[in-house]
Amino acid sequence: NDATAWRLEDGRWWLFSGRRADADWIGARSRPRLRSGEHAVLALQGPASGAILARFAGVDLVRSLRYFGLAAFRAAGCSGHVGRIGYSGELGYEIVVGARDEAVLRGALLDAGGVHGLRECSFAAADSLRIESGYLLFDREITGRERPAELGLGRLVERRAWARETPRQRLVGLEIDVEPARTRGWLPAARVTSECDSPILGRRLGLGFVGAEDRSPGTRVALQDGRAARVARLPFYDPPRGRPRATPL
Repeated sequence: NDATAWRLEDGRWWLFSGRRADADWIGARSRPRLRSGEHAVLALQGPASGAILARFAGVDLVRSLRYFGLAAFRAAGCSGHVGRIGYSGELGYEIVVGARDEAVLRGALLDAGGVHGLRECSFAAADSLRIESGYLLFDREITGRERPAELGLGRLVERRAWARETPRQRLVGLEIDVEPARTRGWLPAARVTSECDSPILGRRLGLGFVGAEDRSPGTRVALQDGRAARVARLPFYDPPRGRPRATPL
């Protein structure tokens, strides 16, 4: 699952998770205080996000905040926390305030970002960005049935748990043909989990699973609906993954 743990101070942690069911898992092992519904989170993403945040909360905050760092702030009558993270593969921040301050925060950010062309967007925009960046989404790429090695995440589990397993499938990037394939019968099969039209790269992209023997970049595969695709390396955008760590100002 997609979860982030922030250390607020010694002995005090704040866990953000994408699923409420995770609270049950955590609750069986500790005694957390559940805070769901008390806060609002706004994601400020893109190359100008550091400059916009500096106009809103101050230059010192932006310069001191490292990748995956968390800091408290007070600005525009709001107090909360800002983390240097995001789901876009770009420089970005997630700002957490009390739910009652969401409208004030949103307006203040739009005012601060007006000179940089800041716009509001829905998850559909973030979804295309995360596919370009090869980011996984629970209930799409991660359903609970995939093995860590199949997802390319074997490094995150104890080695003895997976070292002897031979992955039957692998998660890959897919460059998808627009027209249906006429060669479905002899192309190896691929199962698409996410796809989008990429504004940045100008083509149809996807994430999905192929047989472990078919994971080499350039391999032609057939999708469930008859289209063809070519296996590609991940991520499509910013292969060194340097943009989120870039100097913000």
